[in-house]
Amino acid sequence: MTILYDPSRSLLWVVTRIHGTLVPLVLRLPTFWFMMTIEVFILMVDTRMYYRCVEDGVPPEERTWEEECHLPPLDWDAIQLPAGLLVFFLVFYGDSCYVRFYEMWAEMSSLVTIVLEFCFQVHLVFPEHEHANTKWRAARIYLAALCMLFDMLGGAVTVENPFDGDGVDENEYDALLKLELLTEKELMAMRNYRGVKCALCAKWALDILKKEIKVGSRKDTRAKYMDDFEHLTIKFQRQCYTIILQLQQPVPYCYFHVLKLQMIMMMMLLGYALVNVFEGNPVETFICYIVVVGTMLGLQEIAVAMSDPFGDDDADFDTTHMMSVLYDNVKELYNADTIWTEGSDAKLTYQKRRRFKDFGVSIHGYHIEDEVEKYELKKGLTAGYGQKGKVVKKIDGFVWGEIEMVWSRRGQAGRRVLQASL
Repeated sequence: MTILYDPSRSLLWVVTRIHGTLVPLVLRLPTFWFMMTIEVFILMVDTRMYYRCVEDGVPPEERTWEEECHLPPLDWDAIQLPAGLLVFFLVFYGDSCYVRFYEMWAEMSSLVTIVLEFCFQVHLVFPEHEHANTKWRAARIYLAALCMLFDMLGGAVTVENPFDGDGVDENEYDALLKLELLTEKELMAMRNYRGVKCALCAKWALDILKKEIKVGSRKDTRAKYMDDFEHLTIKFQRQCYTIILQLQQPVPYCYFHVLKLQMIMMMMLLGYALVNVFEGNPVETFICYIVVVGTMLGLQEIAVAMSDPFGDDDADFDTTHMMSVLYDNVKELYNADTIWTEGSDAKLTYQKRRRFKDFGVSIHGYHIEDEVEKYELKKGLTAGYGQKGKVVKKIDGFVWGEIEMVWSRRGQAGRRVLQASL
């Protein structure tokens, strides 16, 4: 699920967090523990050679290469080329998955917007509260269509035939029933349908509206809106097909295979080279190796998670929260309390000379307090500054200077000097 965070947090607070970071992501990888095992084995061999030399008591200058106290050295320059190739492959793969992730988010945002637009337009066509059941019958099926799409994308959509309707299990069908989005009969038809189930739901919602609106009648003024409903339904189905097909085309497997091969070879070479770099210091060697390998594997796993943003990973879309907000908003929209009635207190009159600054309010931004401390003129004079930002004193009807304002935003406070001409 998506983890929201405050980028203004301190560095110490950020680095001490564990949930949603690389640490749990890497620690559950068998590859990480496999590479740690190999590194420990190399360190044990190197340490054993060193202590054997100490026990023999032969001076280092009198030893042959077979009797060295450490493993044969590996020139650090020899691993620079494969290290550069690995960084290129890893960055390119991560960038491709990152772009794909936000393209998916744009498609999902467009899809949610279509559902909201459909539900709101139904509310406009049937504004009276006595049509609440009609509005909800059409809206609930559209919401069920979106839930069905999320269930399919988070499930096992097959590559061979992504439109065969797989990916929805019985628990997800029961959730639709508990949410009162589909009836038992509709769920039975949905289970037997071997196609894109969300498209079928959208078609049902359109059929409900066609029964309520007399399309061929001139007396029913609502008939002119059917073209808009049909356009939204076609657009909804097109978005569903687009998202499903995009998930079937990840980064080519040959590229992914080369990346994995490069990573395995590079981590082994790096583990051996670090033993020579930190000669006789196994603790420093192991710590450095953990940091480097953990970072590389973590970046790769983040890219893999972003390539398929539907599921239960930390980087995946929070579709449950999205549906919860959408469901509650549609229910609130069709509530009887939203029917507008103009009362005597709502008849606000038009006043030409009233401006926004005259009301002394702020819209989630810098707030200038009523009392501004001072007003310094360029000529060295000082004029008082009173309530609501009105200049107490002017010189020749025109004032230039600097205003020192007290401002606050998100709990912060300070002073700011702005150039002003009043």
